[in-house]
Amino acid sequence: MEAWQTYYHRSAVLYAEIAEIDRGHHHEALYWAERELQKAMLVTGAIKKGATFWNPWTESALSPGREEVDGDEGI
Repeated sequence: MEAWQTYYHRSAVLYAEIAEIDRGHHHEALYWAERELQKAMLVTGAIKKGATFWNPWTESALSPGREEVDGDEGI
C-alpha cells in the first residue's frame, strides 16, 4: 500500500513540474497532478482504515479479511 501511496505522490509532483515547464500543456498537466494527488489521498485513507491491498484498476482497497475498504477518508 505504501508503494502505491509513494507512486501517486511522485506522479503528482512530476505532473506539477511538467505543468511549469511545458506551458502548452499546463492545464492538462495540472489536471493529472490533481488526479494523482486524489489517488494518493484515497490510498492514505485506506491505509488508515487498515487496508493491505490496493487495486489500481478499480481504485479500491481490501482489508486483511479481504473486505473492500472505502478509502475516501484521506481526501
